[in-house]
Amino acid sequence: MSGKYRPCAVLLLICLFAFSIAGCVRGEEEPAPLSIEGQKIVVWDAVEPTFPDAPSYQASVAAIVERFEKEHEVDIDLRFMTRQEIDQYLEEGKTQSGEAPSLVHSTEWPVFHDAYRDVTQDVDPSAFIDAASHYWTRDGKLYGIPAYIHWFGTAVEASTVAGDLSEVLAEGAWLDVIAGKTGYWYDSQAFLRCVLDWPENGWTPESIVSYLKWVKEHYGSPVEDPLALWQDSVVQALSPVNPFLLRWINTSEGAKMRLLPTAGPNGSSRFYYTVPGYIVLGDSPAERRCAALLGQLLAQNLGRWAVRVLGCVPANVEDMSFYHLECGWSYSDRMTLLEQLESYSLTVPTQRESQVRFKISQTCQDSLKGFFNGDIPEQELIDKIQGILSGE
Repeated sequence: MSGKYRPCAVLLLICLFAFSIAGCVRGEEEPAPLSIEGQKIVVWDAVEPTFPDAPSYQASVAAIVERFEKEHEVDIDLRFMTRQEIDQYLEEGKTQSGEAPSLVHSTEWPVFHDAYRDVTQDVDPSAFIDAASHYWTRDGKLYGIPAYIHWFGTAVEASTVAGDLSEVLAEGAWLDVIAGKTGYWYDSQAFLRCVLDWPENGWTPESIVSYLKWVKEHYGSPVEDPLALWQDSVVQALSPVNPFLLRWINTSEGAKMRLLPTAGPNGSSRFYYTVPGYIVLGDSPAERRCAALLGQLLAQNLGRWAVRVLGCVPANVEDMSFYHLECGWSYSDRMTLLEQLESYSLTVPTQRESQVRFKISQTCQDSLKGFFNGDIPEQELIDKIQGILSGE
């Protein structure tokens, strides 16, 4: 080769080498997405209640599934299950209704099980508000597809506690207003969890007994039917209430109840919450990807339904404008809840944690009246709780 052509040849080789390297890099960075065509999966969703003038949740899910089947050429076996059936399956891994599901509704009391699949590869955690993604994240991996923030709080007659919610909470006077006038469900699992699930409180015998003593001092002895007492105007507040109960009260009873946080010792007043969503199961990568892609659509649909019907906060960031338009709460109440969520750090409990909390709640329910009237000494209750924590 003559000297005058040698630089051109070298330049050509360099360019060809650069293009080949670039092709390899692009191939590594952007692999072809795993095909889900031809997949067949079973989906378990939960039956949601019907309220007047509210869209049918079941119909919206069926429509989404039908579109997904056509778009991706897959076969979806959609089943609406009771929450008891879902909880039993997730705990035992057995089903009486045929093939096991690949995608499951978590219910409003999620529990983390080892069978849950990491969905981080198919679901972007940054698509959700921090409280929602953090709830389902363990060891940096996302194990559930969040749908919405399922809050718990205290329902108070709107005329009893009026004004800007942030100012009401800052002043703290509302606690004095409802002291002794609150009917509470001591047999609800939310009764203890609304206060003790927070990391700084914890499920220790001392913190549990301290909270029960606070309840006795501020709320008084438990009653069997708080709702009946409220209907008879004996009490002016109810706790703990969830979105379904508050919607039912304000719809069926024609009331105007306002949601305030769950009160607790040391001046702490917070909106407790869980984060319902969808769980991906299954062994095949294509099966799991199919479930994750559909799960994102169903989670967003459930979140929007919960906003419109229940006044909940959507997990999906892009639906926050929808929340402000459709929630039905005042601006002050909406923003106060969102601001509190920014600093919250709740996570989905493990199966062991959930079982222990349930047993402690049962023990406290059985012992509460005796503890309040002095028949059960404080140390005896502490010993019972310690026995549960120790696995006795």
